Amino acid sequence: MVQIYKYQVREWSKTHRSLARIRLHHVREPSEWPSLQNAIEASVQTDEHRQEVFEMRRTIADELKEEDAIKNSQQTLIRLLKRRFGDVPDEVTSMIRGTDDPQQLNAWLDQVVTAETLDEVGIQVPA
Repeated sequence: MVQIYKYQVREWSKTHRSLARIRLHHVREPSEWPSLQNAIEASVQTDEHRQEVFEMRRTIADELKEEDAIKNSQQTLIRLLKRRFGDVPDEVTSMIRGTDDPQQLNAWLDQVVTAETLDEVGIQVPA
């Protein structure tokens, strides 16, 4: 019974810290993040939990970088399509913005270079 209790406390602690990080980045101003992150880390009492907070911060940072890279690829692709082919149908733009697969976005970006028409880029819009 004691082990179950310790496990529940540990899991609650993880959830609490995760929610604190999410709230930190979505509610507070970026200038406040460093001091608030320090407060979160200081609230962690054991080396094991400090390591967990450190890994969580790294994971969140990696995820945010990936999201930014995808958004940049989407914007670049739309810009290049407009520059090369003129007007781009809203359906194509929506398809690009709805794609979060970096490999697919890169494949389309590669196709823009050699495609003679918008259709040759290969962006398939559902009927």
